[in-house]
Amino acid sequence: MNNQAILNVLNSLEVVEQNGGDEAYILVDVTPEMVDELAEFGVTQDTIYKYGDAETVCILAMAFCEGYANGFVKGKLVYCTPGTINHFVNEAHCNAVDKGWWEEDRSFGEIIALIHSEASEALEDFRNGKKPVEAWYEAKDKDTGHKAVSLVQHTPYWKPCGIPSELADIVIRVFDACGRYAIDLEQAINEKMAYNATRPQRHGGKVL
Repeated sequence: MNNQAILNVLNSLEVVEQNGGDEAYILVDVTPEMVDELAEFGVTQDTIYKYGDAETVCILAMAFCEGYANGFVKGKLVYCTPGTINHFVNEAHCNAVDKGWWEEDRSFGEIIALIHSEASEALEDFRNGKKPVEAWYEAKDKDTGHKAVSLVQHTPYWKPCGIPSELADIVIRVFDACGRYAIDLEQAINEKMAYNATRPQRHGGKVL
């Protein structure tokens, strides 16, 4: 079954009603053309009607529940192979949206400044004597405010700290930005690495 072909059909349909948030849905009219196009890629009428009726269906529910999509980027249903860079881009951006960080749009300059801030935090840890591989976890008691520190993350609620965590934050900020602007980061990385492989030894002649 060709997921991308199915998504191309679903994304081409005219939306008659939609809603976001915890009860998100995207409704489209069921037409003979739509049924025929989806049938061409293995989607049966029974599958379509599971998510609505003979008049309208929720393509958001159908795409996610049937595994055709695992993300929604800039108004389009998308599928990113789990474990790939673009999958992490989608996950990072969806989490940021879910946590409300895009309720008010940010400028591109603000996004770059936030990436800089994570790099500065990594540098600050290094200046404070922390080693690049040194990591620890912190948790604050909500009643007493007392902060506990451990070398083991007892639960996901223990905050990862240290240079590895700050470097992860840099990457997550980049992923979020790429999700916001629909940048194919995986393609960009592959292109840039292929180009870098063609460059001469210590190109540019700079000291640093």
